[in-house]
Amino acid sequence: ASVAELICQGLVDCGERRPLFPGKGPRESAQLCLARFLRARNALNTEIFATAVTQAREDFLQRCALPFDLKEMTEKKVSPDYVWTSTEDAKFQELCARFDEVFCK
Repeated sequence: ASVAELICQGLVDCGERRPLFPGKGPRESAQLCLARFLRARNALNTEIFATAVTQAREDFLQRCALPFDLKEMTEKKVSPDYVWTSTEDAKFQELCARFDEVFCK
């Protein structure tokens, strides 16, 4: 794919995801998302580096989704109609720990 095609794909991907990185504004978050997309898709990357930057991109996207995931799980937890499982409790504790790690630095 050409550079222009990759940039267009990256813009579409970031536009669909609308990432909001904790502590960053929408514009800076979108720029970071596009940069990580392009870095992960660079055809000149070595296999090892490609794996590392792809993982870094996934970590970035998970951190962007963290507040929304935590909100969703909190709503489920306080809902009287929802049956809370031990697996969900473990995931909730993990999300809380990640949230504290990101926002309490």
